[in-house]
Amino acid sequence: DDVMLRRVDPGAWVAGGYCEHHYVPEPPGPHSLCFEALVGANRQPAGFVAFSAYDADDEDGGDVGVAGEDDEHAGDAPPGDERVARPGGSLTNAQVDRLC
Repeated sequence: DDVMLRRVDPGAWVAGGYCEHHYVPEPPGPHSLCFEALVGANRQPAGFVAFSAYDADDEDGGDVGVAGEDDEHAGDAPPGDERVARPGGSLTNAQVDRLC
């Protein structure tokens, strides 16, 4: 059967029931890039994957590419959502946050 990935919001982790089959029941973060796998002609839901981006340029595990208090737009992120790239910066790596 053909498989199609459809981009979904992080809430699909719970709404689609994937959280019931994984050891991490909480949904991925709000900035995660999430996809639901659909299979067959009827596009039946069959899986979920979520990725997040981060900066690993700092060998000591620091936050080189992440906005800090001194950055011009650092206050633009809602509380608890501070892991955003610096203005003009980039997050250079990705990790899989959820896979089901």
